[in-house]
Amino acid sequence: MATATETIGLIGLGAMGSRMARHLVETGHRVVGYDLDAKARGALTAMGGTALDSTRQVAGQASIILVVVIDDDQVRQACLGADGLFANAKAGTVTVVMS
Repeated sequence: MATATETIGLIGLGAMGSRMARHLVETGHRVVGYDLDAKARGALTAMGGTALDSTRQVAGQASIILVVVIDDDQVRQACLGADGLFANAKAGTVTVVMS
């Protein structure tokens, strides 16, 4: 169970990710997130979360990261590669792929 002092990151702020973010913010968690869509990032900020500019930034700030994207290609893009979560997350970070 995450404590309110842990930062929770979300990659993908669409229909499902935005609702998860809202619930987490409303229950007192610090939430950071990234989405390709600028409107989705703006909605996160409006609800009290922090929108970031990349998956790399989410990986650098969150101790728990939820990946809520559409398909396998988007999961690979978010998780793998030089700017992906796996290359940039801190030791001990928990990553949950919910796609």
